[in-house]
Order: sequence, then C-alpha cells, then structure tokens
Amino acid sequence: MTRCYVVPGRVELVGKHVDYAGGRSLTCAVDLAITARADALHTAVIRVQDAARRGTVEVPLRADAERKRGAPRWRSYLLAVARRFARDFPHATTGVDIRLASTLPS
Repeated sequence: MTRCYVVPGRVELVGKHVDYAGGRSLTCAVDLAITARADALHTAVIRVQDAARRGTVEVPLRADAERKRGAPRWRSYLLAVARRFARDFPHATTGVDIRLASTLPS
C-alpha cells in the first residue's frame, strides 16, 4: 500500500527557531509543498528517490551503516535515520521506498 504525505511550505515572519522551544512565532502556509510517496520494502533498507535531483540514495537499516565516499551529501540525513532506527528497532526487517517531490525553490 502506498502512503502519501504532503508537507506545506511556510513563511516564517517572526520567531525563527523559537517555536519548538515554546516561544511565539508568526508563520503562514504557502501553496508550495514537499510531497512524499512511500511503499514498504521486503528488505531492510531506506531508499529515497529525489525527483528534483533525479538521484536515488539507498542506506541499509543497520546501526553500523557507514558513509559512502562520493555519495550525495544528503545521504548523511538518511544514514542518521537508518542508524537510529536500527538501534531502536533491532528486529525490523521491513524497509521503505520513498519518492520525494517538491514545488519549493532550492
């Protein structure tokens, strides 16, 4: 089963980095967004395809997963998620295939 997620873009007028610390902020949603479509995999990997960069990155769900020389820099984010997930859920055998698209400017 495919799951779809939409995260709207936002403009932060006041309060950058204070909202998650309990402070006040003034934000508004915009009509731009990031969209993710996710499907379960029968292998223990996180695979992300970035439509804008037309690249795919795959990271094993292992607490000792390593950096890969020459890999895209954004692979580091997936690596951190894979390591943490594997550490917190050591018996997980299901991975995920995610396709990202965005109408937000780079």
